[in-house]
Amino acid sequence: MINLRSDTFTKPSSEMMDSILRGDGGDDCYGESISTNELESYCANYFGTQAAIFMPSGTMANLVAILVSTNPGDEIITDSSYHINYFESAQISMFSGTSINTIQSLNGIVTDTHIDAAINNKYRSSVTNKATLISLENTINTHGGKIFPLSNMKS
Repeated sequence: MINLRSDTFTKPSSEMMDSILRGDGGDDCYGESISTNELESYCANYFGTQAAIFMPSGTMANLVAILVSTNPGDEIITDSSYHINYFESAQISMFSGTSINTIQSLNGIVTDTHIDAAINNKYRSSVTNKATLISLENTINTHGGKIFPLSNMKS
């Protein structure tokens, strides 16, 4: 069985440990880590982007994604059971200045109806916050690694 609840369940194999021990050990902040540079270059080429950046944790990746996608005072719509609300809401509010508007869905599967309801569940005007980001989680940690259906994401 493959456990998709969290990246923390992955145990390094002996080959992975050997690679870590033999790693180049350069400082990534100065562009000295050959393996990190190679990984970032590979990912940028694979996804057809100018560059890529290695994020050592999902929490860091979530916060950076929110910081580059929102402005202070903005609102994020997400399911109440998702990682950014369940585990990270205090840090997100503190660092990004955003608020989270939560959806209560069945098994973490958000629909366009849920999102419309979240947008319309309170008064909106030029002096209130705007919903500027919808955050979906895949796999859904608090639902045992449930996979979010692609059809729901597309809608």
